[in-house]
Amino acid sequence: LEFVQEILHHKAIDINCAHPSTGYAPLFIAIRCRHILLIEYIIEKTDVDLQWVCEKKDVTYLHEAIRQWDIA
Repeated sequence: LEFVQEILHHKAIDINCAHPSTGYAPLFIAIRCRHILLIEYIIEKTDVDLQWVCEKKDVTYLHEAIRQWDIA
């Protein structure tokens, strides 16, 4: 979490950017990894676009959160 906070604090990445090969944004990865503290930080402390849609897979943050709950 501290590493991500430092990167975001210095604006080294756009929180809404998608990884070139997967198409996933940082919040999507945090949800997929079930990293609750990171999810909370990104939502509360950044300007993340909560309406984001992965263009390569046509999924949203909500889709992934529901999928993760189904797996748990």
